[in-house]
Amino acid sequence: MPTAGKIFIHRESMAFEEIQEVLVGYRESVVYEEDNFREELTVDISNLELGEDLSGVYSYDDVDHRYFRGAMKIIPYTVNAPFVFTEDEDTVFLIIIAKKSISNSVANKLSMILHGQIGAIIEPVITPRAMEGFYKNSEGTKIFLFDDIVIPNMDKLTLYGANVVQTNLFDEYINEGSPWYIVAKTKKTGYTVGLVRSGSVTVFSSVDRRQFLEYIKDEIIPLILRRRT
Repeated sequence: MPTAGKIFIHRESMAFEEIQEVLVGYRESVVYEEDNFREELTVDISNLELGEDLSGVYSYDDVDHRYFRGAMKIIPYTVNAPFVFTEDEDTVFLIIIAKKSISNSVANKLSMILHGQIGAIIEPVITPRAMEGFYKNSEGTKIFLFDDIVIPNMDKLTLYGANVVQTNLFDEYINEGSPWYIVAKTKKTGYTVGLVRSGSVTVFSSVDRRQFLEYIKDEIIPLILRRRT
């Protein structure tokens, strides 16, 4: 099963010990009522561990509506989003192991908890040149999505294949747009990885959480443009 996550930059100066002190024991609840359904929905932070990095799990409850035998059923569920604050070259990164929509929401919530406002935790920038380095260090690029295409009436273009960078179409469009999303098999690990220029990472190979985080730290964070404002 693929493992998805997203990288962010924490641009405020705050030691991991201070972050842990604010986050430890965090919990808030609201009562959700609809028709005959009533349930307490909780947001909390658990499993905080401080070492070289600061890791934890952000959890929140929500409800879903499903039809069952002609009737609408309200089903509560919990989303767990593991996260890690890590530092590299004087920049603090936040890695959230969840799909993009959940990661964005959790990043904004952590920004509010830590600083009382959204914007202290921001998306990174991976430049087109860095994306070029990503696919050039791969054994084969299977998907390549271009955006910022200068050709009129063409906004995006996606190429699929065994190794699309060896095609004439790739040579034709690489100078007409910027790489936005790439799926490639990496040389160093052999993982098949999808990388979005805004910091979303999906490892399609079978990896555990430790391997996923190690890959991001070793291979993706060095590609990110350091910015704090």
